[in-house]
Amino acid sequence: MTESQEIVEISKRYYEDYGPGGISYFAPMGTALSGHRDAEVIAFQVRSFDLHYVMDFLLSSPRLLARMTGPEWLRVFALSGPRPSPSPMELEMEKMGEIYFIGKFLRLNAVEVFCREPSITLNDKKNVLHKSILSAPFFELDTTDEEDLDGEHFISRGELRQLSANLHEVYGWPYLSNNPEIIRRQFASIRVEI
Repeated sequence: MTESQEIVEISKRYYEDYGPGGISYFAPMGTALSGHRDAEVIAFQVRSFDLHYVMDFLLSSPRLLARMTGPEWLRVFALSGPRPSPSPMELEMEKMGEIYFIGKFLRLNAVEVFCREPSITLNDKKNVLHKSILSAPFFELDTTDEEDLDGEHFISRGELRQLSANLHEVYGWPYLSNNPEIIRRQFASIRVEI
């Protein structure tokens, strides 16, 4: 997919200047990219940058996240491919940042939703599912992950709960456990469909 040159240039500039992150750092980026579809902006971040940066970007973009509907997240899933083949040596969720974010911080089973989506290639479904099974412990949300979820540095816990409830209640997205063994079983029970 070819991105708008503006998405590319602004995103790369913010990535190159990236420091402490947080809402105050990313807010001007959100304003500068407000004329573009949110799904395209998120997908470009997922495909182009490392997981740590993508997590900071998403956690620092409460206005953008508030606009994201179930169908818009499905668009992000489709635009973020192709997904890399999993390697047992690399447990990091590179190029899967939106799926990891939804699982870890919204406590929703984005892997299941991803694997049910007909617009996603079979190869991408297999790669995401396999990588998620290998990386299940990383989906656990612990107290250190929650420290900056204060609405000042990052989005607040309450806003995350509201986003999660909306995707669950309006679009039927299933919840994800916070126990690594149960998470692994939840992922292992998913059947990949075309």
